[in-house]
This record gives sequence, structure tokens and C-alpha cells, in this order.
Amino acid sequence: MRLLREYIRELLTEAAKGPKDLIAADTYIKVKVSDDEVFITYADRFGTSNTYPSRGEPVGEIVMAPASEFVRYPIGPCDGAYSIVYSEAMDGWGPMLYDVAMEFATQLGGGLTPDRSEVSSAAEGVWDYYLSNRSDVNHHQLDVTDRDIRFSKVPVQKLTPEIEEDDCTQKNPIRKYGLKWHESALSKRYTKAPTTISALRAADRLIEQ
Repeated sequence: MRLLREYIRELLTEAAKGPKDLIAADTYIKVKVSDDEVFITYADRFGTSNTYPSRGEPVGEIVMAPASEFVRYPIGPCDGAYSIVYSEAMDGWGPMLYDVAMEFATQLGGGLTPDRSEVSSAAEGVWDYYLSNRSDVNHHQLDVTDRDIRFSKVPVQKLTPEIEEDDCTQKNPIRKYGLKWHESALSKRYTKAPTTISALRAADRLIEQ
């Protein structure tokens, strides 16, 4: 199982699954919101998360948390965005989970942002795709933090020094792109209207806890 490596390929082809595929597989998406994390998984009708494929049932999970809370050092308010903590899914079943995560992150906070501590090349490709190819996804620029400025090897400056709410560590974009860090898809947060959530509810395929 994997989510990111083939994610862009799935978005560009009919390999990406949708609500009708959940009905065919007699499967649901379960969203469990706790105080500090949100778990989004494929589950059976009783809300039991699928841990291995059976009778064609999909397996997949995304865990996200408020970006300012789950890392080991302060990263800034990040405009209230959530960030991916963990993700994994069977072939074809990742994109729908990602869209649901982004939509719930938009409802619960300031949308979804890439992991602020470490992002693989494959994961960066996912965010590049959201930035450049998804007209239904909105992107919002985040700023650097005082910590970024203090420890950066290049002379980065704040884009909006009068606003603190959008400060969010940009360690990854600065390391990869230097003074052009703000052009990176990793430097932003993303919001999306709840179209997938609405389709799942209409199909009675969403379990909310």
C-alpha cells in the first residue's frame, strides 16, 4: 500500500475512486475527530476501520492535526491550518481520502498544509498538482516565522510583517528554494468546498464520529 507515489497518476486517470466505488465495495469513509487529531479511514457499515483488503474492500487512512500542535517545536499559527501526520492507501483509493481531509480541514480550521517538518519528493508532487491543476482547490500563501529568519542560511524576510496569524515555519521551502521559497507549493495552505463530503453524505457513505 502507498498513497503519495502514484497519487498524481491516479488523479489524471480513471484509477482514482469515487463514492460510486464505495457503494460497489460496500465500504464507507469514517471520519473521527478527537481533540488533537482527525482520523479518516475506510470502514465497514459498522464503522470498523478496514485493516486489510477483504472481498474487494479498500484499505486506507489519513491522520491530520492542527499544524501548530503536533510537531516538536513551535511552527506558528499557520492561519489555523491542519497538516498531514500520516497517510497510506491502496492503489486508486488515496485521492478521495486526500480530498475529504482537505474539505474537513477547511471546515474545522484554515484548510490543509503540507507536513511542516519533512516532505518527500513524491509528496511535493501532490501539492504541486493541487496548486497548478485543481481549479476546485484554493491556495493561500503562508509567511515565514521569526525562527526561520533567525536560523535560515539565506536572508529571508517576512511577506506580511504586520500579520502574525499567517506565520508558519517554511524550513522545507527555504532549504529547497532559498529566496524563492514563497513560490513553492509547500509554502501554502489549501482550502476546498465540501463537494466530496456532500457526495458521500448523499450516497450514505460517510460515518462521522
